[in-house]
Amino acid sequence: MSLAFVILAGLFCIMAQGSTSVTSEFVKKDSDFLLYINKSAIPEKFLIFRWIFKTDATLISFGHDGVTEVNYSYSERIEFSKESHSVKLKRLQEADSGTYTAKVSTLKKDQTLVTYSIIVQASISS
Repeated sequence: MSLAFVILAGLFCIMAQGSTSVTSEFVKKDSDFLLYINKSAIPEKFLIFRWIFKTDATLISFGHDGVTEVNYSYSERIEFSKESHSVKLKRLQEADSGTYTAKVSTLKKDQTLVTYSIIVQASISS
């Protein structure tokens, strides 16, 4: 199966889940990447806001009460802003390739706000 097919299939699945935005990025190994969320996209009365890697690994969650929880596996490799809910991934490796999704829960519904599809690549030497 070609890499292009896998990427397209993954993007199709993400869009089929109702994501409002999918951003694809190629990132150089050992560099940083900002998972940006427009603050105005986050409902004022949310219960929990989460950044999720692939489909099930929560990197970080922000509670409506101001409590922030960071997954211990990522605690040394992310920086975050409690005000904006954006997250900087640090020193990315090939294993960090995949989808990163911002999800928010309110009393009425769960919503996907943005999804990044990141492919980490080693630098090509000439």
